[in-house]
Parts: sequence; structure tokens; C-alpha cells
Amino acid sequence: MLYEKEKKVTRIAPTRSLDNKEHVSTLKKVAAYCRVSTDEEDQINSYEIQKRKYTEKILSEPGWKMVGIYADRGITGTSTANREEFKRMIRHCKKGKIDLILTKSVSRFARNTLDVLTYTRKLRELGIDVYFEEQNIHSIDPASDFMISLYGSLAQSESENISENVKWGKRQSIKEGRVPFSCKKFLGYAKDEDGNIVIVPEEAEIVRMIFRMFLEGKNAADISHFLNYNNIPLKSGGKKWYPRTIREMLKNVKYKGDVLTNKTYRTSVTSKRIRKNNGEVEQFYISNHHPAIIDDTTFQRVQTEIERRSSLEKTYERGRKTEKGKYSSQSVFNDILVCGECGMPYRRVVWTSNGVRRIVWRCVKRLEYGKKYCHHSPTLYEESLKLAVMKAIKNGSDGDIDLKERLKAQIRTGFEDAERPKKIKELQDRLASITHHFDLMLNSISIDSSFDEEEFAKLSKEKYEIEDELSKLRNNELSDLQKAKIEDLYSLIDLMGNYPPEFDDVVVRKSINRIVALDKDQVEITFVDGLTVIQQLE
Repeated sequence: MLYEKEKKVTRIAPTRSLDNKEHVSTLKKVAAYCRVSTDEEDQINSYEIQKRKYTEKILSEPGWKMVGIYADRGITGTSTANREEFKRMIRHCKKGKIDLILTKSVSRFARNTLDVLTYTRKLRELGIDVYFEEQNIHSIDPASDFMISLYGSLAQSESENISENVKWGKRQSIKEGRVPFSCKKFLGYAKDEDGNIVIVPEEAEIVRMIFRMFLEGKNAADISHFLNYNNIPLKSGGKKWYPRTIREMLKNVKYKGDVLTNKTYRTSVTSKRIRKNNGEVEQFYISNHHPAIIDDTTFQRVQTEIERRSSLEKTYERGRKTEKGKYSSQSVFNDILVCGECGMPYRRVVWTSNGVRRIVWRCVKRLEYGKKYCHHSPTLYEESLKLAVMKAIKNGSDGDIDLKERLKAQIRTGFEDAERPKKIKELQDRLASITHHFDLMLNSISIDSSFDEEEFAKLSKEKYEIEDELSKLRNNELSDLQKAKIEDLYSLIDLMGNYPPEFDDVVVRKSINRIVALDKDQVEITFVDGLTVIQQLE
């Protein structure tokens, strides 16, 4: 059966107008959002002025009900992540407490285009309008998206330009040797009344002790335990020393009077993600920036020792597999004694026979797999090994081997290229000149100006050649580190003419790089200068 009633259409007129003026006059629940940066000094844009202005404006408008002023102070506009008042305002919007938000401009609302559009569209779906005063835009109108996007892009571009200008200013300051240095929580240093960095003697002694203990064979865990046990205070105010703190101190160039900038960087202006700088961002190394607590020789010895320990192979029984592990401070032999047949480290083992306890050292591969892979590795008694090592060192001081002369030759070798620092300085100056020329060329580019590609290519080639030459010259600095080791050993051996052949862990760590177990009667000992001797075991 057909439906025969006549259809009736009734028009329902809109209760809200999209016209800006009419819309503002009909809205009831009104709030304002304002934001200023910490470095904002202009009174027109200041935090208190904005709050007072919006309060007066809302209260004076007929038909408007004051909801509140949401104000973020000292917060960047590039992201909403840390803008607590902004987020509180959005929560209130979702609860229906706000109909209209007044804000000065798109850049005050957010300098991130994506954030601006995302929030204005979400608020539009809730029937909430955002009025941008400077641009005279109401976000409730879908057609406003284009203009909001345009002004948002300009705001983001402005933020990026500001960021680049700030970075440029910082780079210029750094090039002049002026870098920020906070001493408030940095052990060993403070600032005097004139703002100069000075050494705090009692704190500096703790720093020197940490470096000294490390070179004596202690690891970061040992040192932190010692400091905690002796109630040595932390300048940061923390209650406990941790191995990580010690490791960071040992690698910090500030303790030798230098500064390395830009260790971390942000991926973009709008992103707050911080990443470690592995060459992605330009860095500056400022030498002699402030007084040194640790001399350069000691600092370089520590860095070399850190690298040496990290490269050592240590063994653990985990499913009977040999793994690369951490440095052990328990015995120097853990780190320098290896098998002459398979090259694997030796492990300390306790043998007990007829109630007699003896300590021996055995090849880890032989222990794990028997004679399957390592057929002839000898078992070495610890007391015999210790005696042999100290005899080898003492023989050097007695002149039975030509160790002293070899050390002198190595020291002389370190001074052979006396012109190297001068060459490095000249190349660095030329590199700085080329970099400056690059900047001038790039800054001069415009639509009407020409760009000398040939000159640019020529400078690029020269820059590459200089960087390559600098790299080669700097690599030669490794001989200085070795020289420092050798000098240290030389002074040590000079005092060993009547040194009793009793085992000293510290002396061995400073003197010997490697011991190879050849057989049950002899070992091959390699000193830090590269000299190798065969020492008999008794």
C-alpha cells in the first residue's frame, strides 16, 4: 500500500552565525590563552600585561562569561608538550566549560603548524571557536584552515629563523673561546666574584684521587665503593656515588682545562628529542679554557687505559661459552695473560690437593673444551708467574737487558717532528679562512647575483685536502701518549735498582702490555714500549 500523506518540510534557522562579529557577540563562556618567553622584555607582550588585557576585555563584553585566563610563562611555542596551562585549557574545552578562546596570534597559540591545525580542528568538532586577534581569524569557520595554515607556517619559519640566529650567536661566542660553564654541580671548580673559573683545592684533590686510583688498576665500581665507604660528598647533592659518575668524570676534558661543545643536539626546532652527537652537528674544542686539575699526560694515560680495558676479552661461564666482557680489577693477569697456542685469555683457578690450596692460571678454551681446540696450553702456578714478571722488570733496571736505552730511543722519537704543532696551527688557520669564505659566498646568494661554482669547487677541494692532512698530523699525536707511558715507566724503573722482587700489581699494570704463556717453563713478556723478552719460570 502506498504512503499517501503529504510531506511537510520545516526550515530550522541557525542559532549561531559564521559572521565574525555576530559570532563573538553570541558566545557566552569565554577564555583567553597567552604565552610569553623568558627573554620577552617588551611590556606590550609581557605576561602580566596580557593577562590583565584579556581579563578586562572579557569582563567588559556584554553577554560574555569569564571562564579564566590560561597563561604559560617562559615556555617555547614550538611544541605543546610542556605547556601545562594549554593542556589544562584543552581539558576544560572537552568538558564543555569553554565556547570561545581568545588569543593574540597564531604564533602565540603555537609555532608548530601541525599543532595549530590539529587543535583548532578538534575544538571546531566540539563547537569551540579560537579567535586570533592579530589575524582576525575565527577557527570555527572551516574555510579558516587555509589562513591558519599560512600564518602557522610563517610562525614556524620565524621560530626556525630565531633558532638559527641563536645558534649563529652561540657559534660566534664559541669561536672566540666563550662557552657556558656551570660550576654549581661540577666537582673541582667554582666561580669567583668576577665570574672567573677557579679550582676548589679540596674538591680538586678528590678528582685527582679518582684519576690516580683508576691508573692504579681500580675500576669505576671499586672507586665509587671507596668514596661511598669513606663518606666523600658529591657536589651535586646526591647521596651516593655510582660507577657511571666515575666513568663520566674520567672522560671529561674539562678536568684538563678544555671544553668540547655540542655533545648532544636536537633533531629540529619543533622536536625536543635530544640525541648524542656522533658527527651530525658541528663541534668546537677549546683548549686552555680554564685552569686544569688533571695534567694532559695523566688525562691521556687514563683515556688510553679506558680503551685498553674496553677491548680486553674477559670470560664467563654462561652456557660454557666464552664471551667478551668487562675489565676485572681483581688481578692484572686477568687482562694481560693469554695462551700462546690459541690466543685466548687465561683464567684464575684454585686447585686443592691433599688439603693444600694452590692458585693456577689456565687457558679458558682448554678449561671449556679440553684438548679439542687447545692441545698444549700450559698450566702456570701464580707464585711462579709473579716472580718471573718482577724479575723481568728488575732485570731491566739492573741493565741485564737493553730496556733503558730502548726507552730513551722511544722518548727521543716522540720529539722528532718538532714542527708538527706549527704545521697544525697553520692548517687550522687556513681551514678557518676557507670556512669564512664559504659563509660569505653562501650569504651572498640571491636571485639576481651569480654564484662562482668554480671558485666554490676549488675551495672545497682545498678544504678536503687540509682536513686530510690535519687528520694525519693529529694521528701522530698517539706517539705522545706512548711517550708519556714510556716516561712514566722509565722513572719507575730508574728507582728499581734495589727493588725487591715482590709482586706489585700497580707496577705491572704500568710496565707490561701482554704476557704470552709459551710453555710450562717460560713466558713471553711485552713491555709498554714494545720490547719483548722471554722470561723463565721457576
